Amino acid sequence: MKSMQDIEDDRMFVIDTARLHRLGTKEEIELYEELTLAMELMNDENFTVAGSGIGGGLDFSIVTPYPHGLPERVGALFFNISPEFKVKVKEDSQYTYNCERHFQIKIEKI
Repeated sequence: MKSMQDIEDDRMFVIDTARLHRLGTKEEIELYEELTLAMELMNDENFTVAGSGIGGGLDFSIVTPYPHGLPERVGALFFNISPEFKVKVKEDSQYTYNCERHFQIKIEKI
């Protein structure tokens, strides 16, 4: 499990890279920061943020132990952000290898 400092370093790396390479709007970068902070504060062992990024919208990869699905709190967080954004969730599971469920979440400005 990553420490709070490692999570903060990962978040700041994504934000700094997005700003440096102009990969997202100011609004997308702020939304990314809010969402990653909110998920960190949930401190839930039923999901892990395996990856995230900014560019062409926001991308999140969330992993849950099989057979659990995407936690309701996480889904509510994404689907209640703003009517100005569309949210797509796709399950891309690997039951055989890791006994995990993988969810790809894409957020784009409308």
